[in-house]
Amino acid sequence: MKLVIGGSTDFVAAELIRQGLENPAITSIVALGRREIPAPPEVGPVAAKLKSVVCDNFESYSESVKKEL
Repeated sequence: MKLVIGGSTDFVAAELIRQGLENPAITSIVALGRREIPAPPEVGPVAAKLKSVVCDNFESYSESVKKEL
């Protein structure tokens, strides 16, 4: 399952990312935010499931952002 998290720079999103990385049913996570989102350091090798996508305008997505989603 793919998990897409919009507005991924706040506390709640950080917890969703951490829990998603630990869940084996989730195969990939796309974190959509205005800045790069690093993986939590304690998650180890499953951090590879996380793809951070920078989006400057949430009203109009660029083609590169659409491709990641």
